[in-house]
Amino acid sequence: HTETSFGVAFLDLDHFKEVNDVHGHNAGDLLLQQAVERIKNRIRASDTAARLGGDEFILLLVDMPVQEMAARLTSILRDLSQVFTILDKPVHVSGSAGLAVFPTDGTDFDTLLKHADMAMYQAKAAGRNTIQLFNTEMATALRSKYQLESVLRSAIDSKEFSVVYQPQVDLKDGRLVGMEALLRLNSKELGVIGPDQFIPVAEDTGLIYSIGEWVLEQVGMQLAKWCALGIQDFTVAVNLSAKQFWNQNFVDKIRDLVLRHGLPAHMLELELTERIAMGDAERAIGKMQALRELGVRLSIDDFGTGYSSLAYLRWMPVNVLKIDKSFVNDIGSDPDDEIICRSIINLGLGLGLTVLAEGVETKEQANFLREAGCHLAQGYLYSRPVPPLEAQLWLRPAEIA
Repeated sequence: HTETSFGVAFLDLDHFKEVNDVHGHNAGDLLLQQAVERIKNRIRASDTAARLGGDEFILLLVDMPVQEMAARLTSILRDLSQVFTILDKPVHVSGSAGLAVFPTDGTDFDTLLKHADMAMYQAKAAGRNTIQLFNTEMATALRSKYQLESVLRSAIDSKEFSVVYQPQVDLKDGRLVGMEALLRLNSKELGVIGPDQFIPVAEDTGLIYSIGEWVLEQVGMQLAKWCALGIQDFTVAVNLSAKQFWNQNFVDKIRDLVLRHGLPAHMLELELTERIAMGDAERAIGKMQALRELGVRLSIDDFGTGYSSLAYLRWMPVNVLKIDKSFVNDIGSDPDDEIICRSIINLGLGLGLTVLAEGVETKEQANFLREAGCHLAQGYLYSRPVPPLEAQLWLRPAEIA
Protein backbone atom coordinates (compact mmCIF):
# COMPACT_ATOMS: atom_id res chain seq x y z
CA HIS A 1 0.00 0.00 0.00
CA THR A 2 1.46 3.35 -1.05
CA GLU A 3 1.04 6.22 1.40
CA THR A 4 -1.42 8.81 0.15
CA SER A 5 -0.51 12.40 0.72
CA PHE A 6 -1.22 16.04 -0.04
CA GLY A 7 0.83 17.86 -2.67
CA VAL A 8 1.24 21.41 -3.92
CA ALA A 9 2.29 21.81 -7.55
CA PHE A 10 3.50 25.01 -9.16
CA LEU A 11 3.04 25.12 -12.93
CA ASP A 12 4.28 27.77 -15.31
CA LEU A 13 3.81 28.04 -19.07
CA ASP A 14 7.11 28.16 -20.96
CA HIS A 15 7.57 30.89 -23.60
CA PHE A 16 4.20 32.46 -22.73
CA LYS A 17 5.67 35.98 -22.75
CA GLU A 18 6.86 35.40 -26.30
CA VAL A 19 3.24 34.63 -27.32
CA ASN A 20 2.23 38.04 -25.91
CA ASP A 21 5.18 39.76 -27.61
CA VAL A 22 4.67 38.14 -31.00
CA HIS A 23 0.89 37.69 -31.23
CA GLY A 24 -0.41 40.35 -28.81
CA HIS A 25 -2.08 40.23 -25.39
CA ASN A 26 -5.44 39.25 -26.82
CA ALA A 27 -3.88 36.02 -28.09
CA GLY A 28 -2.19 35.53 -24.72
CA ASP A 29 -5.55 35.75 -22.91
CA LEU A 30 -7.17 33.23 -25.28
CA LEU A 31 -4.22 30.89 -24.81
CA LEU A 32 -4.59 31.06 -21.01
CA GLN A 33 -8.30 30.23 -21.26
CA GLN A 34 -7.56 27.15 -23.36
CA ALA A 35 -4.69 26.13 -21.06
CA VAL A 36 -7.05 26.28 -18.04
CA GLU A 37 -9.45 23.91 -19.83
CA ARG A 38 -6.66 21.44 -20.48
CA ILE A 39 -5.51 21.55 -16.85
CA LYS A 40 -9.07 21.13 -15.50
CA ASN A 41 -9.61 18.04 -17.68
CA ARG A 42 -6.79 16.23 -15.89
CA ILE A 43 -7.69 16.81 -12.23
CA ARG A 44 -10.43 15.39 -10.03
CA ALA A 45 -13.29 17.32 -8.45
CA SER A 46 -11.56 17.02 -5.06
CA ASP A 47 -8.40 18.72 -6.36
CA THR A 48 -8.02 22.47 -6.78
CA ALA A 49 -6.43 24.51 -9.55
CA ALA A 50 -5.89 28.25 -9.25
CA ARG A 51 -4.22 30.79 -11.47
CA LEU A 52 -1.72 32.76 -9.46
CA GLY A 53 -1.17 35.50 -12.00
CA GLY A 54 0.26 35.79 -15.49
CA ASP A 55 0.97 32.28 -16.68
CA GLU A 56 1.45 30.65 -13.26
CA PHE A 57 -0.88 28.07 -11.77
CA ILE A 58 -1.07 26.29 -8.41
CA LEU A 59 -2.59 22.83 -8.09
CA LEU A 60 -3.58 21.19 -4.79
CA LEU A 61 -3.66 17.43 -5.14
CA VAL A 62 -5.18 15.56 -2.18
CA ASP A 63 -5.28 11.95 -0.99
CA MET A 64 -3.15 10.34 -3.64
CA PRO A 65 0.27 8.66 -3.77
CA VAL A 66 3.18 10.82 -4.91
CA GLN A 67 3.63 8.66 -8.04
CA GLU A 68 0.06 9.43 -9.08
CA MET A 69 0.56 13.17 -8.48
CA ALA A 70 3.62 13.04 -10.73
CA ALA A 71 1.73 11.03 -13.36
CA ARG A 72 -1.14 13.56 -13.40
CA LEU A 73 1.26 16.47 -13.75
CA THR A 74 3.05 14.67 -16.56
CA SER A 75 -0.22 14.20 -18.43
CA ILE A 76 -1.08 17.92 -17.94
CA LEU A 77 2.29 18.89 -19.41
CA ARG A 78 1.73 16.51 -22.32
CA ASP A 79 -1.64 18.16 -23.01
CA LEU A 80 -0.14 21.67 -22.78
CA SER A 81 2.57 20.82 -25.31
CA GLN A 82 -0.03 19.95 -27.97
CA VAL A 83 -0.49 22.80 -30.45
CA PHE A 84 -3.08 25.50 -29.57
CA THR A 85 -5.08 27.26 -32.26
CA ILE A 86 -5.33 30.94 -31.37
CA LEU A 87 -6.99 33.42 -33.74
CA ASP A 88 -6.60 30.80 -36.51
CA LYS A 89 -2.85 30.53 -35.94
CA PRO A 90 -0.99 27.55 -34.51
CA VAL A 91 0.77 28.49 -31.27
CA HIS A 92 3.18 26.22 -29.35
CA VAL A 93 3.94 26.48 -25.65
CA SER A 94 4.85 23.92 -23.03
CA GLY A 95 4.78 23.82 -19.24
CA SER A 96 7.24 23.34 -16.40
CA ALA A 97 6.01 21.99 -13.08
CA GLY A 98 7.42 21.57 -9.58
CA LEU A 99 5.89 19.43 -6.87
CA ALA A 100 6.28 19.61 -3.07
CA VAL A 101 4.62 17.05 -0.83
CA PHE A 102 3.30 17.26 2.76
CA PRO A 103 4.87 16.59 5.27
CA THR A 104 8.32 15.71 3.85
CA ASP A 105 8.80 18.98 1.92
CA GLY A 106 7.07 21.29 4.38
CA THR A 107 4.35 21.32 6.99
CA ASP A 108 2.61 24.60 6.12
CA PHE A 109 1.19 25.87 2.85
CA ASP A 110 3.66 28.74 2.40
CA THR A 111 6.69 26.47 2.72
CA LEU A 112 5.17 23.89 0.36
CA LEU A 113 4.39 26.60 -2.18
CA LYS A 114 7.89 28.05 -1.98
CA HIS A 115 9.42 24.60 -2.42
CA ALA A 116 7.11 23.75 -5.34
CA ASP A 117 8.17 27.05 -6.95
CA MET A 118 11.85 26.15 -6.47
CA ALA A 119 11.28 22.75 -8.05
CA MET A 120 9.49 24.44 -10.97
CA TYR A 121 12.56 26.66 -11.56
CA GLN A 122 14.72 23.53 -11.61
CA ALA A 123 12.35 22.04 -14.20
CA LYS A 124 12.84 25.15 -16.35
CA ALA A 125 16.59 24.96 -15.88
CA ALA A 126 16.52 21.27 -16.87
CA GLY A 127 15.19 22.24 -20.29
CA ARG A 128 11.47 22.95 -19.68
CA ASN A 129 8.43 20.82 -20.52
CA THR A 130 9.24 18.63 -17.53
CA ILE A 131 8.31 18.09 -13.90
CA GLN A 132 10.66 18.11 -10.89
CA LEU A 133 10.02 16.93 -7.34
CA PHE A 134 11.44 19.13 -4.61
CA ASN A 135 14.60 17.95 -2.86
CA THR A 136 16.94 19.62 -0.38
CA GLU A 137 19.90 20.18 -2.76
CA MET A 138 17.49 22.22 -4.80
CA ALA A 139 16.94 24.50 -1.84
CA THR A 140 20.64 25.35 -1.74
CA ALA A 141 20.88 25.96 -5.48
CA LEU A 142 17.77 28.06 -5.44
CA ARG A 143 18.45 29.87 -2.25
CA SER A 144 21.23 31.45 -4.24
CA LYS A 145 18.75 32.34 -7.01
CA TYR A 146 16.42 34.05 -4.54
CA GLN A 147 19.43 35.67 -2.90
CA LEU A 148 20.59 36.85 -6.30
CA GLU A 149 17.14 38.24 -7.05
CA SER A 150 17.14 40.30 -3.86
CA VAL A 151 20.69 41.51 -4.61
CA LEU A 152 19.57 42.55 -8.12
CA ARG A 153 16.53 44.39 -6.76
CA SER A 154 18.72 46.72 -4.75
CA ALA A 155 21.91 46.72 -6.87
CA ILE A 156 21.15 49.93 -8.79
CA ASP A 157 20.38 51.97 -5.66
CA SER A 158 23.25 50.47 -3.67
CA LYS A 159 25.69 51.22 -6.53
CA GLU A 160 26.79 47.60 -6.86
CA PHE A 161 26.56 47.72 -10.66
CA SER A 162 29.22 49.32 -12.79
CA VAL A 163 29.89 49.61 -16.52
CA VAL A 164 33.30 48.70 -17.92
CA TYR A 165 34.54 49.18 -21.47
CA GLN A 166 36.45 46.73 -23.67
CA PRO A 167 38.40 48.28 -26.57
CA GLN A 168 37.69 47.15 -30.14
CA VAL A 169 40.63 47.61 -32.50
CA ASP A 170 41.31 47.61 -36.22
CA LEU A 171 43.11 44.35 -37.04
CA LYS A 172 45.28 46.07 -39.66
CA ASP A 173 46.91 48.75 -37.52
CA GLY A 174 45.75 48.15 -33.91
CA ARG A 175 43.99 51.55 -33.86
CA LEU A 176 41.03 51.89 -31.46
CA VAL A 177 37.71 52.12 -33.32
CA GLY A 178 35.20 51.45 -30.57
CA MET A 179 34.38 49.82 -27.26
CA GLU A 180 31.83 47.43 -25.91
CA ALA A 181 30.09 48.48 -22.70
CA LEU A 182 29.80 45.54 -20.30
CA LEU A 183 27.86 45.33 -17.06
CA ARG A 184 29.57 44.19 -13.87
CA LEU A 185 28.00 43.31 -10.52
CA ASN A 186 30.04 43.43 -7.33
CA SER A 187 27.66 42.64 -4.49
CA LYS A 188 28.49 43.54 -0.89
CA GLU A 189 26.75 40.33 0.13
CA LEU A 190 27.83 37.82 -2.56
CA GLY A 191 31.00 39.32 -4.06
CA VAL A 192 31.62 39.49 -7.82
CA ILE A 193 28.87 37.76 -9.83
CA GLY A 194 29.25 37.02 -13.55
CA PRO A 195 26.70 38.21 -16.13
CA ASP A 196 26.07 34.57 -17.16
CA GLN A 197 24.70 34.08 -13.62
CA PHE A 198 22.75 37.29 -13.04
CA ILE A 199 21.37 38.09 -16.52
CA PRO A 200 19.06 35.00 -16.68
CA VAL A 201 17.66 35.89 -13.23
CA ALA A 202 17.19 39.52 -14.30
CA GLU A 203 15.32 38.37 -17.43
CA ASP A 204 13.19 35.89 -15.47
CA THR A 205 12.09 38.48 -12.94
CA GLY A 206 11.60 41.36 -15.39
CA LEU A 207 14.34 43.34 -13.60
CA ILE A 208 16.17 43.42 -16.94
CA TYR A 209 14.06 46.46 -17.98
CA SER A 210 15.32 48.74 -15.22
CA ILE A 211 18.86 47.31 -15.39
CA GLY A 212 18.95 47.73 -19.18
CA GLU A 213 17.75 51.33 -18.91
CA TRP A 214 20.32 52.07 -16.23
CA VAL A 215 23.13 50.74 -18.47
CA LEU A 216 21.99 52.84 -21.44
CA GLU A 217 21.79 55.91 -19.21
CA GLN A 218 25.34 55.32 -17.86
CA VAL A 219 26.68 54.90 -21.39
CA GLY A 220 24.82 58.03 -22.52
CA MET A 221 26.39 60.10 -19.70
CA GLN A 222 29.85 58.65 -20.39
CA LEU A 223 29.62 59.34 -24.13
CA ALA A 224 28.53 62.91 -23.40
CA LYS A 225 31.64 63.37 -21.21
CA TRP A 226 33.92 62.01 -23.91
CA CYS A 227 32.26 64.19 -26.55
CA ALA A 228 32.83 67.23 -24.33
CA LEU A 229 36.55 66.37 -24.36
CA GLY A 230 36.39 66.42 -28.16
CA ILE A 231 36.65 62.65 -28.67
CA GLN A 232 34.02 61.53 -31.14
CA ASP A 233 35.53 59.23 -33.72
CA PHE A 234 34.62 55.89 -32.11
CA THR A 235 31.52 53.90 -31.13
CA VAL A 236 30.28 52.30 -27.92
CA ALA A 237 28.28 49.09 -28.28
CA VAL A 238 25.62 48.15 -25.73
CA ASN A 239 24.02 44.69 -25.49
CA LEU A 240 20.23 44.57 -25.58
CA SER A 241 18.02 41.91 -24.06
CA ALA A 242 15.00 40.59 -25.98
CA LYS A 243 12.65 42.19 -23.46
CA GLN A 244 14.21 45.62 -23.98
CA PHE A 245 14.21 45.38 -27.75
CA TRP A 246 10.58 44.24 -28.01
CA ASN A 247 9.34 46.87 -25.54
CA GLN A 248 7.04 49.05 -27.63
CA ASN A 249 8.59 52.32 -26.40
CA PHE A 250 12.15 51.21 -27.06
CA VAL A 251 12.78 53.36 -30.16
CA ASP A 252 11.41 56.44 -28.34
CA LYS A 253 13.66 55.71 -25.36
CA ILE A 254 16.74 55.61 -27.58
CA ARG A 255 15.69 58.82 -29.37
CA ASP A 256 15.23 60.48 -25.97
CA LEU A 257 18.63 59.25 -24.74
CA VAL A 258 20.46 60.62 -27.79
CA LEU A 259 18.69 64.00 -27.60
CA ARG A 260 18.97 64.39 -23.84
CA HIS A 261 22.73 63.85 -23.82
CA GLY A 262 23.29 65.65 -27.13
CA LEU A 263 25.09 62.62 -28.59
CA PRO A 264 26.15 62.11 -32.17
CA ALA A 265 23.84 59.11 -32.76
CA HIS A 266 26.43 57.17 -34.78
CA MET A 267 28.54 56.80 -31.63
CA LEU A 268 25.94 54.52 -30.09
CA GLU A 269 25.83 50.93 -31.34
CA LEU A 270 23.07 48.58 -30.18
CA GLU A 271 23.90 44.90 -30.10
CA LEU A 272 21.24 42.26 -30.70
CA THR A 273 21.86 38.55 -30.38
CA GLU A 274 21.10 36.45 -33.41
CA ARG A 275 18.18 34.83 -31.52
CA ILE A 276 16.44 38.18 -30.97
CA ALA A 277 17.00 39.35 -34.53
CA MET A 278 15.77 36.16 -36.14
CA GLY A 279 13.02 35.28 -33.62
CA ASP A 280 10.38 37.24 -35.51
CA ALA A 281 12.60 38.53 -38.28
CA GLU A 282 10.02 40.62 -40.12
CA ARG A 283 8.97 42.56 -37.04
CA ALA A 284 12.59 42.84 -35.94
CA ILE A 285 13.58 44.38 -39.29
CA GLY A 286 10.89 47.07 -38.93
CA LYS A 287 12.13 47.97 -35.48
CA MET A 288 15.75 47.94 -36.61
CA GLN A 289 14.93 50.29 -39.47
CA ALA A 290 13.31 52.72 -37.03
CA LEU A 291 16.51 52.63 -34.93
CA ARG A 292 18.75 53.13 -37.96
CA GLU A 293 16.66 56.19 -38.92
CA LEU A 294 17.70 57.72 -35.58
CA GLY A 295 21.29 57.33 -36.78
CA VAL A 296 22.43 54.69 -34.28
CA ARG A 297 24.45 51.69 -35.42
CA LEU A 298 23.32 48.07 -35.04
CA SER A 299 25.27 44.87 -34.68
CA ILE A 300 24.40 41.18 -34.50
CA ASP A 301 26.19 39.38 -31.68
CA ASP A 302 26.90 35.65 -31.21
CA PHE A 303 26.60 35.14 -34.92
CA GLY A 304 26.82 31.53 -36.04
CA THR A 305 25.47 30.11 -32.78
CA GLY A 306 21.76 30.25 -33.64
CA TYR A 307 21.42 28.36 -36.94
CA SER A 308 19.38 31.22 -38.24
CA SER A 309 18.03 31.85 -41.68
CA LEU A 310 20.78 33.70 -43.52
CA ALA A 311 18.25 34.96 -46.03
CA TYR A 312 16.93 37.47 -43.47
CA LEU A 313 20.35 38.84 -42.81
CA ARG A 314 20.35 40.39 -46.30
CA TRP A 315 17.39 42.57 -45.33
CA MET A 316 18.56 43.50 -41.86
CA PRO A 317 19.81 47.07 -41.59
CA VAL A 318 22.86 46.11 -39.51
CA ASN A 319 26.38 47.56 -39.62
CA VAL A 320 28.41 44.95 -37.79
CA LEU A 321 28.49 41.16 -37.63
CA LYS A 322 30.24 39.78 -34.53
CA ILE A 323 31.87 36.34 -34.60
CA ASP A 324 31.19 34.54 -31.34
CA LYS A 325 34.26 33.87 -29.20
CA SER A 326 33.48 30.13 -29.08
CA PHE A 327 34.61 29.93 -32.73
CA VAL A 328 37.61 32.22 -32.25
CA ASN A 329 38.88 30.13 -29.28
CA ASP A 330 39.71 27.13 -31.44
CA ILE A 331 41.53 28.90 -34.27
CA GLY A 332 44.76 26.96 -34.68
CA SER A 333 43.38 23.78 -33.15
CA ASP A 334 40.00 23.06 -34.75
CA PRO A 335 39.80 23.28 -38.57
CA ASP A 336 35.96 23.20 -38.43
CA ASP A 337 35.85 26.38 -36.35
CA GLU A 338 38.35 28.00 -38.70
CA ILE A 339 36.00 27.19 -41.59
CA ILE A 340 33.06 28.69 -39.67
CA CYS A 341 35.07 31.87 -38.97
CA ARG A 342 36.03 32.17 -42.64
CA SER A 343 32.45 31.69 -43.81
CA ILE A 344 31.06 34.28 -41.37
CA ILE A 345 33.76 36.73 -42.53
CA ASN A 346 32.98 36.07 -46.20
CA LEU A 347 29.26 36.39 -45.57
CA GLY A 348 29.80 39.73 -43.81
CA LEU A 349 32.09 41.01 -46.56
CA GLY A 350 29.60 39.91 -49.21
CA LEU A 351 26.85 41.87 -47.47
CA GLY A 352 29.06 44.93 -47.04
CA LEU A 353 29.16 44.63 -43.24
CA THR A 354 31.99 45.26 -40.81
CA VAL A 355 33.07 41.96 -39.21
CA LEU A 356 34.34 41.91 -35.62
CA ALA A 357 35.82 38.90 -33.81
CA GLU A 358 35.28 38.57 -30.05
CA GLY A 359 37.52 36.87 -27.53
CA VAL A 360 40.82 37.28 -29.41
CA GLU A 361 43.55 36.20 -27.01
CA THR A 362 46.57 35.19 -29.11
CA LYS A 363 48.63 36.69 -31.94
CA GLU A 364 47.95 33.50 -33.92
CA GLN A 365 44.18 34.12 -33.75
CA ALA A 366 44.65 37.77 -34.72
CA ASN A 367 46.85 36.84 -37.72
CA PHE A 368 44.41 34.20 -38.94
CA LEU A 369 41.48 36.64 -38.69
CA ARG A 370 43.36 39.48 -40.38
CA GLU A 371 44.38 37.23 -43.28
CA ALA A 372 40.81 35.93 -43.60
CA GLY A 373 39.62 39.52 -44.10
CA CYS A 374 38.12 40.24 -40.65
CA HIS A 375 38.11 43.98 -39.90
CA LEU A 376 38.01 44.38 -36.12
CA ALA A 377 38.78 42.47 -32.94
CA GLN A 378 38.30 42.68 -29.20
CA GLY A 379 39.75 40.46 -26.52
CA TYR A 380 42.44 40.05 -23.88
CA LEU A 381 45.21 40.23 -26.52
CA TYR A 382 44.42 43.97 -26.64
CA SER A 383 42.78 44.78 -23.34
CA ARG A 384 40.49 43.38 -20.67
CA PRO A 385 37.31 45.39 -20.00
CA VAL A 386 38.37 48.47 -18.02
CA PRO A 387 36.67 51.27 -16.01
CA PRO A 388 35.83 54.52 -17.87
CA LEU A 389 38.95 56.46 -16.79
CA GLU A 390 41.25 53.70 -17.99
CA ALA A 391 39.26 53.43 -21.22
CA GLN A 392 39.85 57.15 -21.68
CA LEU A 393 43.62 56.50 -21.89
CA TRP A 394 42.91 54.46 -24.99
CA LEU A 395 40.99 57.36 -26.47
CA ARG A 396 43.65 60.05 -25.94
CA PRO A 397 47.00 58.30 -25.78
CA ALA A 398 48.92 61.10 -27.50
CA GLU A 399 48.07 63.82 -24.99
CA ILE A 400 48.73 61.64 -21.99
CA ALA A 401 52.04 60.26 -23.21
